[in-house]
Amino acid sequence: MFSTMFDEKLERKVAGLAGPSSTFLCTMCETRRHDAYETPFGHRISRNSYRNEENLDRKLTNDSGLSYNKLLEESKGVTTDSFINMTSHIDALHCEINNALWFKKLFVREIAKVNERKWTYGSNEKREKEALKQAEEILNDNLRTGMGLQKYLMQPGNYSRLLLTDKAMAIILPLIPENRREYVQQLVDDYNLLKPVWKATKPTESCPDLLKKYDENASKFIVTLKMFFSYTKQNMPNYLHKTLAHVPELIEKYGSVGAFSSEPNEHGNKLFRLFRKMNARQQSDFELKDILKFHWLYTVKSIHELADRTSIHQKCSFCAETGHKRTTCPSRLP
Repeated sequence: MFSTMFDEKLERKVAGLAGPSSTFLCTMCETRRHDAYETPFGHRISRNSYRNEENLDRKLTNDSGLSYNKLLEESKGVTTDSFINMTSHIDALHCEINNALWFKKLFVREIAKVNERKWTYGSNEKREKEALKQAEEILNDNLRTGMGLQKYLMQPGNYSRLLLTDKAMAIILPLIPENRREYVQQLVDDYNLLKPVWKATKPTESCPDLLKKYDENASKFIVTLKMFFSYTKQNMPNYLHKTLAHVPELIEKYGSVGAFSSEPNEHGNKLFRLFRKMNARQQSDFELKDILKFHWLYTVKSIHELADRTSIHQKCSFCAETGHKRTTCPSRLP
């Protein structure tokens, strides 16, 4: 089974790994959260079903009589048997979404002046939660007014496409203390040098120079992160780790990361929700049939070709010419 980052919860379950809050951050290698921050490079993809079975056997036999926590360390986060042999990969779409959400959290903490107050990343104290909530409201309100976003666009997928653009950064930076703006902009610029590589379908053709300098640019990013955003060390997200550590190896092995994006699946989900709401009979016996029929009509190639041929022979009732209708007649348009 070929897995992506979108299927990470499923992957952890079927591979017998501990949950996302485990000390072992990655489903592709055996690195720990602390190691992923301190030494983000040099982690090779090492997890597979056979290695997980070896680690599980070490845990089940427990020859040394270790405690549960020690056993979990020895088993590299493997808790149960895996029943599917999965080949891990990165889904470019959800990589972009989750990295953008991490940047949003960072912007919120910069607006809340976490660096000045010496807070720890992800603190649960009440006063800190209130300050972060207030900072997030300030960020959202300014993005809505400055970019004309509606509430329904303030979703993770839209954030990932809009949050790190020049237009959005021009709105975000004035909200951040002046002495921190340069560091935030530098971190975003370093990240934007990495994004075209793992989003490209053929990075060796579309961005060969950025591909060659990927490790160098990733090193600049992590240096900036450690030097000016030390409060993030307690929560290195798995998506960011995989982006920094595993993209060059995946491109070398498969030729691309962006080619395995789940963007078509997401588009298909939107279509299915639309067909279910607008075109399907609201009865359990017919609902799925109607959805599948409309999806077939929407995607079948022969019907699209017939529609194209029909539009060519259309005759306008206003100017009597062919190729368009009265509603699209250029003679009627101002």
